[in-house]
Amino acid sequence: MTFIKKYTKTISYIALIVLILSLIPLMILGFFAHPVGDDYYYAKEAVFAYKSTGNFLSIFPAAIKGTIEQYKIWQGTYSAMFLMHLPPHLFGEIFYRIYPSFILLFLTGSIFYMLRPVFASEDKSLKHAWIATSSLIALVCISEVPSCGETFYWYNGSIYYTGFLSLTFVFFGLMFRYLKKKKTLSAVILCFLAFFIAGGNYASLLPAIIVTAAVFLFTIIKKDKKAIVTLSFVMFFLLAGLAISILSPGNSLRGETTVGTTPEKAIVKSIVQSGRFFFYWNGILSFASLMLITPVFILTAAKVQGKIKCPVLLIIFSFLALSSGETASFYAQNNSGPARLFDICFYMMILTLFFIYFMIIYSVYRLINGKRSEKKAKVKAIILVAQAAILVIFLVLIPLRPVTEIEIKPNQYTAAVCLLNGEAMYYKNQNDIRMFEIKNFGYNSYVFEPYDVPWRLNYFLHVGDLSDDPQHFNNVAYSYFYGIKSVKIDY
Repeated sequence: MTFIKKYTKTISYIALIVLILSLIPLMILGFFAHPVGDDYYYAKEAVFAYKSTGNFLSIFPAAIKGTIEQYKIWQGTYSAMFLMHLPPHLFGEIFYRIYPSFILLFLTGSIFYMLRPVFASEDKSLKHAWIATSSLIALVCISEVPSCGETFYWYNGSIYYTGFLSLTFVFFGLMFRYLKKKKTLSAVILCFLAFFIAGGNYASLLPAIIVTAAVFLFTIIKKDKKAIVTLSFVMFFLLAGLAISILSPGNSLRGETTVGTTPEKAIVKSIVQSGRFFFYWNGILSFASLMLITPVFILTAAKVQGKIKCPVLLIIFSFLALSSGETASFYAQNNSGPARLFDICFYMMILTLFFIYFMIIYSVYRLINGKRSEKKAKVKAIILVAQAAILVIFLVLIPLRPVTEIEIKPNQYTAAVCLLNGEAMYYKNQNDIRMFEIKNFGYNSYVFEPYDVPWRLNYFLHVGDLSDDPQHFNNVAYSYFYGIKSVKIDY
C-alpha cells in the first residue's frame, strides 16, 4: 500500500491547489454582477422601514414582517424568505459583488466540512484521502454545474437553493461529528439548524429528512441512548418545520395556478429523472475525477474493511435519497423545476456518484481480499480494472448523449475568457450607465434599453432584466429602491 499512500498524498495536494486556482476567475467575475428581479422585490419591506425610521436596524423586523406576508400569500419557506428579504445590496452594492465569492466558498467549505468526519482517522493517509475526495467533488460541482448565473451570481435564487444545500451539508457534517463525540453544544446547534433548514427549499430538505431518519434508525439499532434522544429532537424540528412550511396559506394560493400529479407518480418520475441526471450530466471531468480517485478509494476501503455491512443497500438508499430532491417539484408542478433547482440536484448527484463508486470499489476490494492482508498485485489489478471500466463507459456514452464533450467548457474557463476578452466589463458597464443616470440625472421616470448580453454570459452571469411594464412588481420595487417614479425596458 506504500505507493497508494504516496499517490493519495500527491493527488490531494494537486487537487486542492487546482480547486483553489479554479475558484479565482469565478470569484472575480462576481464583481461584475448586479442585483436583478426578485432581489429588489424582496428588499422592499426593508427599504421602506429604513426610509420611514432612519434606523438601519429596522430592516431586520421588516424582514420578519415581509416573511409573514409571503407566508400568507406566496410560500411557507420561512427561513429562506427571511434571508431573501435581506439581500446584500441593502448594505451596499459592493456586498452584492462580494456575495458570489461567499457562496462559492460556502459551497466548497461545506463539502469539506461534511466529509471530514467520514474520513476521520489517526492515519494521516486518510486525511489526505479526505482532501483529495473533497477537492475533486467540489471541483466537478463548480466546473460543470448547469446554470452558473442562478447558482452563484443571482442572490435570490442562489441563497434559496445553493445556500440551503450548503447549509444542509454543514448540518450533516455536524451530525456526523456529534455521533462521534456527543457534545451538548453540537446537539443544540443541530436542532437549530434542523428547524432553519426546514424553512428552506424542499429539494434539499427531503433528502436531509431521509438521511437523518436513516441515521436515527441506526442509533436505535445500536442502542445509543444519548444519540437517540438528540436525534429525536432533530427529527422533531425537521418535521415541525416541514409542517409549518407545507401548511402555509400561500402554498394553497400558489397551488391554484399550477397542476401537479399524484404522490406515487411524483416518486416514480423523480426516480426516473435522477437516472437521467446520471446519464446526461456526467461529463469528461466527472469520469476523469473517478479515475483519479480510484487508488484513494482503495486505500480508504482497506482502512474501513469490515465496517460497512450492506454496501448494496447503501447504494440503493443513496440513489433514492437523491431522487427525493425532485419529488416535491413533480408533485406540485408536474415538472423538474427551475434551473436553480437543477443546480443543487447536480451537486447532490455528483456526491451520490462518488459515494456509489466508493461502495463499488469497497465491495470489489472486500470480495477479492476478504480478511487477508493487502496484496499489492491485487490492489493494482483492482485499480486497472476499475479505471478501464470507467473509460469504457465514458467512450460508450459519447455517441449516446446529445452534447459532445468538445462542446462542454468548464465554468472556470468561461469565466476567465469573459474576463480577459472584456465581455464581463462590457456587461457591467451597461448597468453602471443605468446607475449613473438614476443617481445623477434626477428624472422621475426612466426607459432603458435592454442589456446587450454576450452569448457566453447569457445564463452565466446574466440571469434576466426588468420588464417592459412599469407596473410589474419587480419594476415597482426597483423604482422604490432608487427613489424614482417608474422604470421600464424598451424591448
